[in-house]
This record gives sequence, C-alpha cells and structure tokens, in this order.
Amino acid sequence: MYIRRLFGGLFFLFLLCSCIALFVLQSLYFILRNASQSEKTETKTIHDDQLYIPALIICNRMPFSQDGLNSVNPALREDAPLRYLLEWTNPSMREAADYFIQPDTFMTQGQNIVTQYLPQSTRNQSILSMQYQCQSVINSCSYQGIQMSSFDCCRSLWSYFPSNDGLCWIWRDSSMWQNSTGVNKQFTMTFQMTRNSWYSSYVPTHPGIDVYLREDISDVTSLGSQLENPIRLTDKRGVRLQMKRTQTADIRRSECGQSLGDARRSDEHAYKHNKTNYLMCNILAATKYCNCHPLIGEMLHYDPVNYRDFNLRISQSSVCSVNQYDNCARRYIDFALMKNWNEDIPKDLEGYEDIKKCRSKNHRSCLITSYPGIIEGYDLPEEYRATQDYVSRLTLEYSTMRTTQILISKDPNIYELLSVIGWNIALWFSVGHILWSMFWYSTGLCCGSGNKTRVHPIETRKRSVSSPTPIAVVNEEPPPVES
Repeated sequence: MYIRRLFGGLFFLFLLCSCIALFVLQSLYFILRNASQSEKTETKTIHDDQLYIPALIICNRMPFSQDGLNSVNPALREDAPLRYLLEWTNPSMREAADYFIQPDTFMTQGQNIVTQYLPQSTRNQSILSMQYQCQSVINSCSYQGIQMSSFDCCRSLWSYFPSNDGLCWIWRDSSMWQNSTGVNKQFTMTFQMTRNSWYSSYVPTHPGIDVYLREDISDVTSLGSQLENPIRLTDKRGVRLQMKRTQTADIRRSECGQSLGDARRSDEHAYKHNKTNYLMCNILAATKYCNCHPLIGEMLHYDPVNYRDFNLRISQSSVCSVNQYDNCARRYIDFALMKNWNEDIPKDLEGYEDIKKCRSKNHRSCLITSYPGIIEGYDLPEEYRATQDYVSRLTLEYSTMRTTQILISKDPNIYELLSVIGWNIALWFSVGHILWSMFWYSTGLCCGSGNKTRVHPIETRKRSVSSPTPIAVVNEEPPPVES
C-alpha cells in the first residue's frame, strides 16, 4: 500500500507537469502569432439595391492658368517660378517616376520670385485666384444618356482643397445612382482646357489630370492625406472604368471593433468628437522640428477659433521652401499618408515621441471604400484629336451590383485566442485526468488487498459502575378486603 501511494504521487506530479508544459507550449504558439501581427482576411459579398456614383477628387497636375498667374504678377508665368510653384503645391511631384531634377540656381531663382509676389499675408488667396475655374476645365457631363452643360456639371463642385498630391476639387452629385448594370447607366465627364490657358516653354504638353474616387468626403481636412490609386487622364485619351464597390475594414486596431459595422461607427464617432486631426498634428510636429511649416498647413480648411493653437503656430512661423520640405518636413508629413499608417516610426527621427503621440491620440479611418475594376483606355473621336486644346474623358460604370466586404483581423483575434487557450486547458487536463484514473485503477488490481478478508480482534470494554443508580421502590398498599 505504501509503494502504491509513493508511485501514485510520483506519477501524479509527472502528469501535472506534463499537462502544464504541453498546455503552455501549444498555447504559446497562438499567443506569439497574435503578438507578431499575423493577419487574416475574410471576404464576403452582399447585393445592393442601388449604388451611388462616387465623389470625384479632381487634381489638375497643371492647376494654374496663364490668366490666373497674370492676375497676381506676370513674372510668375516664367519657367523658374512656375516650376517652383508646381513642386511647392504638389509635394508628391518629386516622387513621380517621370520627375527630373532642375539645377539649384533655377530653383533658387523661382523661389525668390514666388516669395516676392506671394507674401504670407495674401498667399492663400493669391494661390486660389491663380487656379482654373471649374467651367474652364470641365467641358460637360453625361449620366444615363442625359447630357449636362459645363455650368450644370460645375454646380456639383463642392470645394477646393490642398492635398499631398496637389491642389484638388471635390465633385459630388448625390442624385446619381444605379439600380442595375449596363452601358446606358454610364457616367461620363469630359475635361477641356484651351491651349493658351496652360501652354508655356516650360509646359509645352499638359501633364494631365488625376482623378480619385471616394465615398466619404465629410472630413475635407483629413482628405488631403488619404488619396490613393489615381486614374490618370492624358491628352486626347479617354479612360473607362468598369468598377465594383469594395469596403475594407481593418480591425487589427482595438478601436475599430470586431466587424465592418463597428469600423463604420468608430469612424463616425471619431469625426463627431473631433479626433481625426492626424495630418494637422504631424504638420505641427514638422513646424516644431524643421523651423518652418509646410505650405499645406496654411491652406487647409479649418475653423481658426476651434483650432486656435494650430492657427497661431502656423501664422508665427515661416513657410517651408521646396528644399526645406524635402530635407525635413517630408518625413513628418509622410506618416500621415494612408500608405504609411501601419509603418513603424524610426526612433532616429527627432520628433519620434511627438509623431508617436499624434498616431495614438488621433483616429485613423477603420473603414475604407474603394472602387477597383477594369480600366480601358481609348482614343477620343477625331473632332477632339484635331484640336490643340487639352481634352480627356472619364467614364464610370458599375460592372456588378454586389459589394465586396473585406475584414482584416489578427490571426488569431482575441476571441479566437481565448477560445484556443480554453480548449487547450480542457484537452490536456482531461487527458491527464484519464491517464491518472487508468493508473490508479490498474495499480489497485495488482497491488491492492485482493479478496482477502482480514480478521480484527473485537475489543470489549468493561464498564465499571462507581455509583450505581438507585432503584426506586414504590410501596403500594393492598386494597381493603370487603367483609
């Protein structure tokens, strides 16, 4: 019996340690996968009764007209200041594949002229006045076979705004929607700019127009850093996009919830409570460490009363030159771009802690709606190719009424991780219990007492009475005898 208990205790310790070790090892694999930002993608499609034509973000790569430049000062029409203006207002220009570097003397000459005629006190208004007007760019629109003039089409122009990709317009007509697919459901926009309005020795060929498709345009201030995947329109060419609607929700961040609906509500809550100022926060960081503010900082749409500190710091600092932006401010602004939202912030960055706080305190969109599809290019009709004006056309149509929903989450997510840990606990300790029961039962058969009956002596104890209990005697008188 003693040996059985000894081996039983040793075997129990062995089982306990083995089950704990196996539980930890199997659970650790999933814990490390969760911590290493491993991700998975879930995709499903839903049918929509109607789909709206998305908002168009129109970014003219040559946004300044000759008349507009002339209205501020004719010197701005020269090659050097014009090149400087284009790079100054479009920070992404230096990242383009077709970019070529100009000599330093050429850029310095342009900077001196621009600084002279665009002082900070009137710069924003001057840049706005130098841009094309809507009817000088949009020639006409067509929707489901109905033609609209330039005037009618431009009535849907919402706003001008600056972006990392240049000076842009927001165009949106909420009355345009489709309830079925087909060629007769197309939306078409034709762009035309007269040659004299943009031609110069520096710009003999118009660089084209970039168009971005967006669903949510409520937050114009943050929109400038969230433009991706442009549709490039070149002279005398048309582009047809057979698109589909795709919603992508990134729920790897805890604030985005656990579903696509949670992601949408999180974005709406952040915008409502003024927590979408990531770009503005990074502009302040650039202003602090570069001793100048990026040009986009003084052109953003914001309320100077509600953003008094931002307005004060911008007004009290000088604007960055093209070289200052490229050598310093670009590193800070780039972290506000959508493509860099998940990139690690380098610790050698002077404003590392400030950029880290900007990322943690400001909301980044959880739900992104995009419009991928098949892009087809074609030559415009002869009447357009015969002119020297810039002419291009964009055609949009839905190829399907189904929306693709993509959910990006950690692999495993927190609920799956807890489920796996709970399953491992049940598995290994159940196996341990089964093995322990089998061991104890088998040792009872071979090492137990068998069917032998042990005879134990019966103990008898004598009871001593020290003081016996008195017996009560009742004297009863006999009944009287009758005579």
